[in-house]
Amino acid sequence: MPQAPTARSVALDLIGAVLRRKRPLDDAIEDNPAMRELAGRDRAFARLLVATVLRRLGQIDALIADCLDTPLAPRAATVHDILRLGVAQLLFCALHRTRRSRPASTWPMAGATCRTRGSSTLCSGA
Repeated sequence: MPQAPTARSVALDLIGAVLRRKRPLDDAIEDNPAMRELAGRDRAFARLLVATVLRRLGQIDALIADCLDTPLAPRAATVHDILRLGVAQLLFCALHRTRRSRPASTWPMAGATCRTRGSSTLCSGA
């Protein structure tokens, strides 16, 4: 029995469709049958993850490259996409949620998390 799709697995499929198959995001979403199976919140989360990766792709790839001793091989594109989604969720989506749901006094802690690799500009504009 096949498992129901998750927001993250759908987001991974969408990233591949946009970055490697050069599909516009709206078309990729419309043509992805698993996206229609998700609950409304999960669809919104999948779209947020993909949009964040695409919007912050340069910053995310720079952070990933900074953490690796050697670049990922082209055949590791799926691994690269998984890392991109994880970075997007941990740094950008979590920071956005923290700023909206926590008092301003807790914001420096979220910003400090983003600067652990020495790049204080990663979270600017988040």
